Amino acid sequence: MARNKNNILARGFSGAVGKQLVLRTSGERTFLANRPSKNPNRVPTPAQEAVQLKFRESVIYAKAAIQDPALKLDYQAAARPGQSAFNVAFNDAYKGPELSNLNTEAYAGNPGNIITVRAIDNFFIDSVRISILDSTGAVLEEGAATPNANGLDFSYTVTQSNASLPGTTIRAVAEDLPKNRTILDKVL
Repeated sequence: MARNKNNILARGFSGAVGKQLVLRTSGERTFLANRPSKNPNRVPTPAQEAVQLKFRESVIYAKAAIQDPALKLDYQAAARPGQSAFNVAFNDAYKGPELSNLNTEAYAGNPGNIITVRAIDNFFIDSVRISILDSTGAVLEEGAATPNANGLDFSYTVTQSNASLPGTTIRAVAEDLPKNRTILDKVL
């Protein structure tokens, strides 16, 4: 694939040249590549279908997000040079939040104990919820975790007693603006 930064003959052009070459523009650069070929008999795998569905859903979300003027401004503020608000909204919808470091060391089954979890998203974490489930899977308590000063971790203060810790599951659920959900469980 050839790249062009400042050629007055190709600058800003995009599209097919005959049935062999394709010109496309990204930012201020123009790329020249072979024309892609498609096999009309190809059947996508279930994993490919899942990716295609996620892609379509992300496009739909991004189109809706840039129709909201305030949200469009937020996405545009997060855009890097050469990116649009649509690109940032698409990436936000395509990639869900990440959870790690579910810390239960301070949890002894008593009210007032603290459970922390690290939640990261490429744009914005909308909410983090912590649930405490007994060994049968029944919910003992759940509630919203609050963000810590470091901007990475979220803390939840326990409100109920739990006399039987072995087999207890601590579940963290993070949700971003496009409603992508990520779940992290830890069994005590």
